[in-house]
Formats: sequence, C-alpha cells, structure tokens
Amino acid sequence: MAGAVLEALLLARLISLKLHKTYAFVTLYWAVAIIIDVSHWVVGWDSKDSLQIALHEPLILAVLYPLLVWDVFEEIKPKLAVTLRFQATRMISGLVVTVIMSGIWALFFLDELAKSPGGPLVQFGLFLWLGSMSVSALFLISVYRATKKQGLALPRNTTVWLWLASIVLAADFTEFLLLLAGPLLSKSSMEVVDMILQLVFIGVIVWCGIRMRPVPSNVSSEPERARL
Repeated sequence: MAGAVLEALLLARLISLKLHKTYAFVTLYWAVAIIIDVSHWVVGWDSKDSLQIALHEPLILAVLYPLLVWDVFEEIKPKLAVTLRFQATRMISGLVVTVIMSGIWALFFLDELAKSPGGPLVQFGLFLWLGSMSVSALFLISVYRATKKQGLALPRNTTVWLWLASIVLAADFTEFLLLLAGPLLSKSSMEVVDMILQLVFIGVIVWCGIRMRPVPSNVSSEPERARL
C-alpha cells in the first residue's frame, strides 16, 4: 500500500506542476498504476479477485509501456523529430509482429492454453507483455543514443522520466523472469527479491518527485506529437 500512496503523491505533484499538460501519457500510466494497486487493496491482496486482476495486469501494461516511453522525450521532440518518427515506427512494427506471433502461438496451443490459469487471454497478455517491454526498452535506448550523438542536453524532466521509465521496465522484466523461475525458487528468495524491487521502486519515485520541475516557458505546454 505504501507504493500506491507514493504513486498517488507523485501523480499529485505532477499535476500540481502542470506537467500533465505536456506529459499526458506519463500521467495516464501513473493514474492506471494507482487504480490497479487500489483495486488489489480493496478486494484484498490474497483474494481470488486480486489474482484475476494480477492475471490481466500484463495485458494492460503492455498497452501502456509504448505510450509511457513515447512521452519521455516530449520537451525535446522538435529536435528529435526524425529520430522519433523512425524509432516509433520500429516500435509499432515490433508490437504488430508480437501480436501476430502471439495469435499464431495461441492458435497452435489453444487447447493447452484453455487449461492454464486465466485461459488463452492471460497467456496472450504475458506474451504481449514481454514483447511490449522489449520494444519499449529498445525505443528508449535508441532515442537516448541519438541524443548523445547530436550532443543534446536533456532537460531536467526528461532525465527524470528516462530514469523512471527505465526502472519500471527493468523491474517488470525482473518480475517476468521471476514468474518463469518461480517454481525453481524458494518462497523466501521470492520475498527477498520482491522486497528489493519495492525498495528500489520507492526510492526512484521519491527521487523523481523531488527532481521534477515545471516545463520552461519556452517549451510548449501542449504535447507536440510527431506524425508517423
């Protein structure tokens, strides 16, 4: 619950600084993250309803990751227009390929997937979750390298969201690996790793909340969406 409270405080600070006008998708990501955490808390973390939320959560996150990373460079998009269009096209292409491969995989193993927890949709969500994490991370890395090649100085908020998005993707990828390796690990080991992830996540949220600043007046308050 502490994580949800900190997420709510981060969202409140983001809105108080009027950053939601520029970082609409970042705002959306944190709003949905809070709703998911609160839903777990309302129904009870150990309840069957909470399990159903957890099973379908990867499908929701798979949709949100590309939107989150797209917003990271919002304040310097005019300087990265060509790079962003190219990398966004790659990211979308990767998502389309992931969806197609997931569909083919589901068709071949439909009977087995129907017997798995949550059914085919949940397994499809896990496959898409991994694919979305991968293409989103590739987008971040590629655009960041482009800023270095062009010698662009990153605005304060861009650095904040770059770090935060990177930690989110790294933490969720670790959770995916734990999901696969769960049967091989002891309960105590899983709890230790989960606690470490929670502490890192909390620390990053606090750091981001402190580092955020209002968008300078010479930057448009409305998102400048690069046309694909």
